[in-house]
Amino acid sequence: MVPSGRKELLEMGRRFAKRLPDVFDTGDSDEDGDENSVFVVRHTLKQRTEKSAAAFVEGAFGKQVIGKVLIPAKIVLYV
Repeated sequence: MVPSGRKELLEMGRRFAKRLPDVFDTGDSDEDGDENSVFVVRHTLKQRTEKSAAAFVEGAFGKQVIGKVLIPAKIVLYV
């Protein structure tokens, strides 16, 4: 991924998180105080889509909560 593309996706993730705070909220916890938000981000088999997904997630959630976001290794789309 070229640096300008990564930067664009980081910024897009930040914009989405700012505009949709309820969707990107990671501060929820259950009655025991355990965090219970898990986000799954899917991408296609292309390496570029995996890197794009990772950059978007980093922008949307920040590095401090990256462990809460699951990016499965490979998702195959059948058409």
